[in-house]
Amino acid sequence: METIINFGGFYHSIHSQLIDNEVENFICRDNEGNFDQEMYDEYNWKEAHEKYCIAYLDKFEDWLTDELNLKETPKIEFKELISPRFYNYTTDKTKAVISEENSQEIKRALLLSDYAAEFAQYVAERTTSGPGYTSFFTYKEALQNKDGILIEYILEFMAELYNSEQLIGGIHEVNVYEAIM
Repeated sequence: METIINFGGFYHSIHSQLIDNEVENFICRDNEGNFDQEMYDEYNWKEAHEKYCIAYLDKFEDWLTDELNLKETPKIEFKELISPRFYNYTTDKTKAVISEENSQEIKRALLLSDYAAEFAQYVAERTTSGPGYTSFFTYKEALQNKDGILIEYILEFMAELYNSEQLIGGIHEVNVYEAIM
């Protein structure tokens, strides 16, 4: 089944910082180590972002397995990077494919984990409309998996945890240089 993973995107995020650092410090340097602006300007950012997403999902799968004590590592296959035309309302997201079996296992494991209460609060906040924001789903609809939305909330919630623990926390699980080369 196809799903969307809001992993934090590339607009002013930890992901863009990691990629920018690698590109500026290692890829766009001449033989003497000087920064090459022309090389930087011509760099294929779209390809780098897509390669990064593939590597990110690979590490995210492993982390989910450990964090939720899954019996086997789920396969989350990168399908495409969805980038908004304008970044003032949203950011990049990954379209991915996950099996129904893996989706159900992740849902079950999360709802039985120590994260269950925190996740319920997260869904409550994400489904509460407010000034400038209208939720497409109510809390009840989200938890009842209307239109298959529950796995999207779960993966977004877990991606935020992964980003804060593994990327921002300094444990760079994703080898950015290898991913974008």
